[in-house]
Amino acid sequence: KTTDPALQKLSLDVMTGWPTIGTNVDPLVRPYYTLNNKLSVADGIVYRCQHAVIPSSCDQLCLGKSTKRIFE
Repeated sequence: KTTDPALQKLSLDVMTGWPTIGTNVDPLVRPYYTLNNKLSVADGIVYRCQHAVIPSSCDQLCLGKSTKRIFE
């Protein structure tokens, strides 16, 4: 389970449903709002299509690994 607040909120919004109005989306997850129909959660992991979403708090851990940012 993640301790990253943005990823926790993102997971919750994906599972329970996004606000119907974009301006009501929490600023922590607003960058993901345009992708909301492509996101899913399985076993506590948020996915965009088949790719796991890596929280920004883990960016330093992923340096040098074969990863792509979600917005690329």
